[in-house]
Amino acid sequence: MDSSITVAVKPSGMNHVGDELSDFVNDASEVYGFDLQHVIAVGYSNGANIGASMLLLRPETLSSAILFRATIPLVPKVLPDLSNKLIFMSSGLHDPIVSRQDADNLFG
Repeated sequence: MDSSITVAVKPSGMNHVGDELSDFVNDASEVYGFDLQHVIAVGYSNGANIGASMLLLRPETLSSAILFRATIPLVPKVLPDLSNKLIFMSSGLHDPIVSRQDADNLFG
């Protein structure tokens, strides 16, 4: 049986979406009995921004992330320690929307 869960979120603000999706994942882990140490965010563009916001706001929800074309979705008051997270980020050198500096600033 496939145990993967796919969630689509319509963003209304990265703080709200990051917290809302983190709440959902935490609740789902209790209902379906999966360990949060096995939750990986995978996202492209705005999906990557949502994954990044979860890491910045509620890092305990994710074990790692694969983020394609993420930019800085928000700046938390206190930056979390993400040294124990596995994070892969990929951005284009000549991307007209997400500059290299934005991508570097996200987790640089």
